[in-house]
Amino acid sequence: MSNSTWKDYNTSIISQGGGIYERRAKAIELNPETRKMLGTEELYHTGEEVIRLILKMKVDLIWLGGVGTFVKSPSQSNLQVGDQANNSIRIDSSELGARVVGEGANLGLTQLARIDFGNRGGRLNTDAVDNSAGVNMSDYEVNLKILLEKIQKLNKFPSGIDRNRLLADA
Repeated sequence: MSNSTWKDYNTSIISQGGGIYERRAKAIELNPETRKMLGTEELYHTGEEVIRLILKMKVDLIWLGGVGTFVKSPSQSNLQVGDQANNSIRIDSSELGARVVGEGANLGLTQLARIDFGNRGGRLNTDAVDNSAGVNMSDYEVNLKILLEKIQKLNKFPSGIDRNRLLADA
């Protein structure tokens, strides 16, 4: 949906203890199940604190699907990472609690973090492997937009065909 937000999700189908929280929230009240899962006794956390706790959770697999670099090597500074928007949630690879990382988005870990995580026994593919379908689809999308833009500039669209609607339905 265009202009959709996290508030559009149906919270009634989320498992007990689960929830949808705003990253910028100043105070999220965590229920007992969530506190246990995140390994915290504190009742309230900011949205960014919750993200950091999730990254540190002891789990078999964490799937990074968001935009941004969330994990860096302990030898790197946030400045070296170059993703200022995520400085407040980023953790070191030595703090990553998962045994396996799936990078479903671009650059979830820095290259040095991948190496450090692997040297510590963690398993992962690069984002180029785990996100290959997304990269492939983006390539199709870009090429389709280029083609449709040329058709539109030449006024060769069949009558009644809307370029934007065609892209949305593709």
